[in-house]
Amino acid sequence: MLLPRWIKTQNCLSFLLAVFFAIYLMAMVIYPVVHGDWEYVLSVWYRWQGLNVGVLAFTSSIIFFYAAKFNSKKQREREFIAAKAFLPQAVNELISFHVQSIEMYKKVWAGVLHIPRPIQPTKYRDVFRNCIRHSDNRVGDILTDVLVSLQVQMSISDMVANNLDRYDDIDKSSVVYYIFDSVRLLIVLDKVFNFTNKDIGCIPLDLSSSDFEAMYRELEINPSEYIADNGEDLNFLTSRYVITGC
Repeated sequence: MLLPRWIKTQNCLSFLLAVFFAIYLMAMVIYPVVHGDWEYVLSVWYRWQGLNVGVLAFTSSIIFFYAAKFNSKKQREREFIAAKAFLPQAVNELISFHVQSIEMYKKVWAGVLHIPRPIQPTKYRDVFRNCIRHSDNRVGDILTDVLVSLQVQMSISDMVANNLDRYDDIDKSSVVYYIFDSVRLLIVLDKVFNFTNKDIGCIPLDLSSSDFEAMYRELEINPSEYIADNGEDLNFLTSRYVITGC
């Protein structure tokens, strides 16, 4: 597996520093002590005192750098823990919105016209923004992907809700894909919610067939009932996603 560039650079620098200090200790400490008396050791240090002063200054700067880096990392971890504390409420709001959207899609599929509009979520923005800012790269990337997918789903839900009085303008075949995408995002949000309430280091994103089956049961959806014009039903879309990831 290819490592990120910054990890390669950091490992390379650490290796070069280790080699440098090993050579320095060998030349300035071990060799003089083994091959001479105390006066010889002092003469070597005196002769190379310019180098020794530079090495001491360099060592001090490295110590200060790693101390500052450690403190910065700890501060970021504390800020992420604080931001993460508000994540369950934000995720609950998003889950509620998607459940309402799926109920709307189910009624559209069944031909029901008088349907309550899903309540658009509003409280999640600042919470997600703070979590993304203070989290590590992997969690931040996942939350960013959730935000991007959410904007798409919110637009689709709003479009369908705005066309409920013009039922003929709604493509029922597309409703199958709307339901699937909403179910998939619901599963991801459920995993994010578990991440906020359990002591786990990352958000597992490997969605399995059992995840979809459990969510279909919870939402009272019969996957074989929803079939698009091209013959693809929710079972087909689920199997394809589990195998290909898209």
